[in-house]
Amino acid sequence: MWSAYAGNRVKNNMQFIISMYRLKLSGFMNKNLKTALNETEGSIQAMSATHEMLYDQNDLENIDSKKYLENLSERLSRSFDTSNIKIDLNIDTSLDIEKSIFIGIILNELFTNSFKYAFLDNKGKIDISLKKTEGEFELIYKDNGIGFEKENIKDSFGIKLIETLVIDELKGQIKLDSSSGTFYKILWR
Repeated sequence: MWSAYAGNRVKNNMQFIISMYRLKLSGFMNKNLKTALNETEGSIQAMSATHEMLYDQNDLENIDSKKYLENLSERLSRSFDTSNIKIDLNIDTSLDIEKSIFIGIILNELFTNSFKYAFLDNKGKIDISLKKTEGEFELIYKDNGIGFEKENIKDSFGIKLIETLVIDELKGQIKLDSSSGTFYKILWR
């Protein structure tokens, strides 16, 4: 009973934060600000989804990563026109609560970039895998979109956020290839 109450309370608090910022910024809204606010909302929803799942289960240290990432991809898909974009998840491990939040925020950025920029005709595929081998976690994210020039995104807030989370928080490393679609390989222990 308490856990459901706590989960709803966190969800409501997160939604309140989003609503408060929308109201506060409503007089200044332009397309760029609205886009930035929607992307921030996605990150907040990723954190909210983690807490919802945590409170809905008995294990307070780990969450069902497959269920969490399915839920996250569905939420983000609803924010964009993704009817012709196929998402395949191959999740073979679970993460603790802290790592789940970081991975949720990272995937929010990657999904958002793919949905906005990768598919010129709004058709494509995104593959995500998460596994643990010999004590090392591996997250692979790839889309079959148009790719991008690394020089064109070096000042991107989203890319800097991903790098910061992987390097500083996960103590991991990133491999990126954008020559044919987008491919991220993130490793951490």
